[in-house]
Amino acid sequence: QSRRPKKHEETESALSAYRILLRYCKPVDLQRSDTDETPRQLMKSGVFCCYASSLIFLVSLFSALATFLAAAVLDRAFVHTKTGARRLGRMSGGAGDPRRPCKFFLDGRCRHGNSCKFSHDVEAALLMRAQQQQRPQQQQQQQRGGGQAQGRQQQQALYKPSCQSEYFDTHVHMDIVLQKEFGVGCFLDKSVVERFFQERCPGPFGGAVTVAFTAAMIDTVGFLLDVGAELFKAGKVKWRLYGTFGIHPHHAKDWNPVVADRVVDAITRYREAGLCVGLGECGLDYFVKPGNRELLSPADVQRSVFAEQCRLGSAPGKPLV
Repeated sequence: QSRRPKKHEETESALSAYRILLRYCKPVDLQRSDTDETPRQLMKSGVFCCYASSLIFLVSLFSALATFLAAAVLDRAFVHTKTGARRLGRMSGGAGDPRRPCKFFLDGRCRHGNSCKFSHDVEAALLMRAQQQQRPQQQQQQQRGGGQAQGRQQQQALYKPSCQSEYFDTHVHMDIVLQKEFGVGCFLDKSVVERFFQERCPGPFGGAVTVAFTAAMIDTVGFLLDVGAELFKAGKVKWRLYGTFGIHPHHAKDWNPVVADRVVDAITRYREAGLCVGLGECGLDYFVKPGNRELLSPADVQRSVFAEQCRLGSAPGKPLV
């Protein structure tokens, strides 16, 4: 009897739960599914949810892709704008500023030529080099101290070269320059040499000394001196080309009486025309090039040839180079 009340309570609770279920849930007749629309509605809602979720995913994917492409295009446009501004000189001191002179132009080491992004103005390049040379001296003066008047006096005492002054190249191998510029086959063409002399030596260029250091270069240097003198007399160039004739110590082994006569004849001929300014390139050079075990010319041969060239240079009174 003590257990009956508990079973009665469980039965009552189950009946109450069943009544609540019947009240809020409608039974589905599976045999009449053709007339009941509930399963079809559930299927349609499920398919709609799948389509909606797929559409949302595609929209988010396309929006992310569009954002990435827009960022890339804007970044590229900014880079092009920055580069263009540098090329136009809007960013002073930047790379490729056409207002800044090329620091390799005066030394002849600029490989870009007319396509160089920097200026090839001779006066601006000379002014920049003079300023660079003055900066260390000015810094030392400022470190040493002193009054403002003393600093001004020291600055005025510094040498400031004028851009109007002439500059010279005292040692150049013009034939080698022409070979690198136009090739071995046509660097001795007179029209090519004339065009080179007129176009590649602008500004206040006063002249150059082209040096012959082998027996084969004696005639080549003579040809260049003749062309330069002809252009100067015709008024096509405002600078003079001078020359020297001799044998480099690396080629001292090629020295013989015939070469000596050729050197003397060239010095005599162009000295009378005022175009030969020295004898050389000559001297002693004991440098062993990488890959070689011995000197290109023995040391005793270098000494004897150098002594003979000294005797040849003393006769016309020309300096050794």
